[in-house]
Amino acid sequence: MFELVLPVGFHAERLERSYGKFVISPLERGYGDTVGNSLRRILLSSIKGTALIAVRIKDVLHEFSTIPGVLEEVPIIILNLKRVRLAFDPQADDRQELYLRVREKGEVRASAIEAPPGVEIVNPEEYLFSVTGDLKDGEIYAEMTAMRGIGFVPAESYPDSIREGFPAGTIFLDGLFSPVKRVNYSVENVRVKAAMDKEKLNLEIWTDGTRKPDEVFAEAVGIFGQLAERLRVKLEAPPLPSYEERRLRFEQRQRIKAIISQPIESLELQKRTLTCLKEAGFVTIGDLVTKTPKEMLKIKNFGEKSLKEIREVLEKFDMDFGMDLSEVLKEEEEL
Repeated sequence: MFELVLPVGFHAERLERSYGKFVISPLERGYGDTVGNSLRRILLSSIKGTALIAVRIKDVLHEFSTIPGVLEEVPIIILNLKRVRLAFDPQADDRQELYLRVREKGEVRASAIEAPPGVEIVNPEEYLFSVTGDLKDGEIYAEMTAMRGIGFVPAESYPDSIREGFPAGTIFLDGLFSPVKRVNYSVENVRVKAAMDKEKLNLEIWTDGTRKPDEVFAEAVGIFGQLAERLRVKLEAPPLPSYEERRLRFEQRQRIKAIISQPIESLELQKRTLTCLKEAGFVTIGDLVTKTPKEMLKIKNFGEKSLKEIREVLEKFDMDFGMDLSEVLKEEEEL
């Protein structure tokens, strides 16, 4: 009987703080590239980490500024701050505040940053800037915010939920969250009993030291497993509508929007019915179709005859009373 050859686990051939080599074997022919490439993509794009996301420097209003007495301009300082790597304890909050206060001349490195308990600066030797002259008020003071995140997030992509609460003059930094610096894999042929075409996957991971290679490897395998598990779920309908379905839905919404924005006079109702609607405060067709027949019959001097007349007119537009327009009026989705 023929059966798939699958590995029983992995072997950490070499493991250091920022480097790890993992071996997965045996694998069926072709599985080495399949698994290796998938894990590589996950490791480079989807692993959780921490990064500085914002800085507020005293008397600096925007990133294209200069600081009296400092050799580097603010854009260079910002680039250097992005290279500062942070490690949060598992129990630490997802958002942390750090501080920097400099009063003396000389080179300033990441070790000068004051971090709260539970936050470690992994590369304290990282160069930030140099103080070469007299400082305004005798010091440079900066407040920094660090957060947990995934992969790489451009500063302009931060949602309002992150941006709100920051004072004027805050400079947002691109979020370099990923702790993975580099991933490489290779595939070798191995023999399993009489079969000579099985494979061994060698996976190498380099991190920035904020997380250990075996931690990020386990997280990547977990994500890979979640993906495989989701693929076992059978959906009754496509998870996302096709372009043609979205186009038709968009056109339908636009058509209804155009109709409901028209004044009730455009329905060309009998004068008695139209007068009754105006006295009741109806202005547009949209005001009309959101009401139920029961609500309409409560209007003074409005009876079954008027209700029938309006319904016959609305039928020409494929509309009726009691419509929910919330889906029509919400923000348009992209095609």
